[in-house]
Amino acid sequence: MSYCINLTEADWSLTKDLFSIISTFVSAAAVAVAFYFGREGLNTWRRQLRGTADHELARRLLIELHHYKDAIHAARDIAFLSEEFAPDESDQDVGGESFEEQRYRNMSRAYRRRFRVIHSCSAPMRASLLEADLMWSEQTSEDFKSVLDLERELWIAVRRYLESINPSNPPDVRQRYYARWAADKKIVQDLYDGDEYRNMLEDKVKQVESVVKRKLL
Repeated sequence: MSYCINLTEADWSLTKDLFSIISTFVSAAAVAVAFYFGREGLNTWRRQLRGTADHELARRLLIELHHYKDAIHAARDIAFLSEEFAPDESDQDVGGESFEEQRYRNMSRAYRRRFRVIHSCSAPMRASLLEADLMWSEQTSEDFKSVLDLERELWIAVRRYLESINPSNPPDVRQRYYARWAADKKIVQDLYDGDEYRNMLEDKVKQVESVVKRKLL
């Protein structure tokens, strides 16, 4: 018994060193495990944050797209309100105008107001598209281009119509613009059921929606 006790006392310093080494390895392993789970947690948080940002941007784009679409539909409405013909600060009424001059001035005011609404809707959407290009890819703007091109097509058709009724233009110039009215009328005026431009806009918007909605998942 005395021998065993003496042996234990002789090896105690070695035993303490062994426990110290084991403790060091255990501590290192614990740090490594903590680092691993901490990194995974951080990556998960980053993915969740990115997913939240993608979801918010996609939601905002869809809302802005619908406001923009509705503004284009409203700009094509064949019914005009009297306040759309009212002069604004930069365009006061001029007395002694002929019927043609009044018609041209009134229609110019009305379409100017309608396109201001379109532009007020497209501005935030274009800003969101820039953000989407940075976060997702430049393909996002390309997907929206087909919708934006329809606005440009409408603006060109409206400008040709206004030039065709502008009494300041020579008759031959007005006639040249008016010759396009048969085709432009289908763009400028919304005929609702069976309207080719309306259906085309709706189809383009649906295509863009299907792309953006993927970011909501």
